Amino acid sequence: MTIEAMPETVYALGKVEPSDQLTKAINRLAQAIEQMALATLESPAKAPQFAPLPSVKTAPILAPATVCPTHNAPWKIVPAGVSKRTGQTYESFAACPVQGCDQRPPR
Repeated sequence: MTIEAMPETVYALGKVEPSDQLTKAINRLAQAIEQMALATLESPAKAPQFAPLPSVKTAPILAPATVCPTHNAPWKIVPAGVSKRTGQTYESFAACPVQGCDQRPPR
C-alpha cells in the first residue's frame, strides 16, 4: 500500500493518524520510546558507585645523601679497623657497595 492510497483520519489537533492497525501499533511504540527517552533526560544522571581502591604501598624513597649517585645503591658502612696494605688504623666510613666504585657520601 502506498502513502497516497493509505486512508487517514485527521483529528482536530492537526495530528494525522492512519487507519492501518500495524502503522498505529508502530506509532504507539515510537511514542513510548520517545517518552522513555525524554524521562531519562529529565532525571539527573547518577554517578556510578565504585568500591574504594586499596591504598598504594610505595617503596621508601632514599634521600639523595643516602645512596651512591652513580649506582643508586645505599651506602655501605665499613667499620673502623687496620689497613692490610699499610698497617695504619682508620675510622669507620661509608662507601658504595659496588666493587671498584670510589664514590663517597658528602661530608
